[in-house]
Amino acid sequence: MSRLILVFALTLCLSLKVVQSHAATVPFTEDFTMDVANWADNSGLNLLSHVAAGGPDGGAYASIDTSLAGTSMVLFRAQDEFNSSAHAFEGNWVSDGVGEFSAFVRHDAPVPLTYFARFSSPANFPGATAVKFAPVLSNTWTELEFNIDPGNVEFVTFEGSSFGTIFSNIGHVQLGIQVPEALNGSPTQFTFDVDTASIAARVPEPAGLFAVHVASLGLTACRRRRKP
Repeated sequence: MSRLILVFALTLCLSLKVVQSHAATVPFTEDFTMDVANWADNSGLNLLSHVAAGGPDGGAYASIDTSLAGTSMVLFRAQDEFNSSAHAFEGNWVSDGVGEFSAFVRHDAPVPLTYFARFSSPANFPGATAVKFAPVLSNTWTELEFNIDPGNVEFVTFEGSSFGTIFSNIGHVQLGIQVPEALNGSPTQFTFDVDTASIAARVPEPAGLFAVHVASLGLTACRRRRKP
């Protein structure tokens, strides 16, 4: 009997762990002030390096030195299993009202590089990949901004799923590059930096803003009528 109770208790604990979820912190900015906030590198096996000064605002940032391989490559990983940014990016981005993801990046590769952002569930599949089509110049801090919207043409794939399915359960946020053919497989290591990774609230639709404006005018008119 006691064994059955123990099995039941373990099953219940596992079930609770599976359904446990986090709400994204909106707005939130990871500026790596003290450390790399458990962000991992391209392999997912090592944390990024922390640099105390020299970021886009003059402060700290996170960095990685790596050679390049493949046609595309994830460089920075904020993932639930690493407790990245204390789970601030995890949650249901649809109901949590996340409307934008942004980050500053820099690299020292000899050519401009095209960056992408990938967002996925804790299982890492399926995911949504958005490509920033304007390449990032070498040795220049550049802000990447991605609208979290199903109509954003920068989303090139939902990996057989849909916007709503993926963004209702975000566990992984990844930033990477498309690898130029000339650099693919080269033993040369390049430095990649990231700072001020942020999520911001969704901006109301114009119709919603108009309704708010009309309601505000109505409230003002009522107040004026009540004056003696």
